[in-house]
Amino acid sequence: MSARTGKSSGRSVSSRRLTCTQLEEHLVRKRQADYERLCFWNNSSTYFKAWTFNTAQYSNWTSKEFYRSRMEDERQKEMKKKKEMLLNERRNKLRNLYEEESAMYEEELKEMKMKKEPFSLEELKAANIEIMLREEEQRRRDRDLKMYHHWRQNQPILRDFESKQHYDFVKKSWLQQMLERKKEREEEERKAMEHIENLRKMQEEQERMQKELEEERKKNEEELKQYLDKQMEIIKCKEEQEQILQREETCTLKAQAELEQMLEERQKLEERRKKKDLRFDALFKYCVAFPLFERNVGNAQFPFSLRSHLMTDNESHPASEPYFLIVTCCASFS
Repeated sequence: MSARTGKSSGRSVSSRRLTCTQLEEHLVRKRQADYERLCFWNNSSTYFKAWTFNTAQYSNWTSKEFYRSRMEDERQKEMKKKKEMLLNERRNKLRNLYEEESAMYEEELKEMKMKKEPFSLEELKAANIEIMLREEEQRRRDRDLKMYHHWRQNQPILRDFESKQHYDFVKKSWLQQMLERKKEREEEERKAMEHIENLRKMQEEQERMQKELEEERKKNEEELKQYLDKQMEIIKCKEEQEQILQREETCTLKAQAELEQMLEERQKLEERRKKKDLRFDALFKYCVAFPLFERNVGNAQFPFSLRSHLMTDNESHPASEPYFLIVTCCASFS
């Protein structure tokens, strides 16, 4: 009986150990799944934040407002550069003008100093003679020039040649002016056509770039959509796995509760069985000892009926009470 009890207790301990091991493994799997889910959600959140920022930047860069702002910035930079160039030129001019005025002022100061100094008589005479020579030379040149003009005017051949030359010059000048005007008109027309062609090319280039940007944006949106769909599928799979793990956890907890309840019921049944075994042992001893008691005692009258008491009320007394009564009676009549 004790061996059977030991075996049952050993089985219960081993089953409890297995249950604890399974519970620990389940908790470890649950923690690992929670950690993986947390890492996945953190990575997904970081990724989507980065893509949201990149998409916003791309939309900003490809928008017309950004292009206008960039063109306006370039125009402002160009104007600023031109203003700086003009300012530098003006500074250089003012610097040169200041240097010239300074030089002139220095010369005037020198002249004023020279004027203040007294000249000698010899210097004045030499200056007067030099001035007279210069005036005489100038008068001679004027006289020669007048004679030359008079001679040219009185020469008919020379007058005809000059008039013809003048006519040819005027004619050539007029033709040259007409040609220059024609060339200017042609140059203006050519520049206008080039400007129109450049505008057309720029417009075509802008349309092409806009089309390429639109195609690239659509392509990026499609790739982003596909990636988001894949991520949503992965998230759904993760959620399904999480639901499966939750269901498994619920089933495991339920099975654990049922197992604990079964262990409690088994323990209660084991205790009841032990009590029944003890009662069975007491009854067995009673059945062995009662015939000897009847032979020794006989048909003596007692204040109570031992047989009827033992046979009718076995459940209301503890399992060891009949044996106690039998031993007491045997000791009193021996």
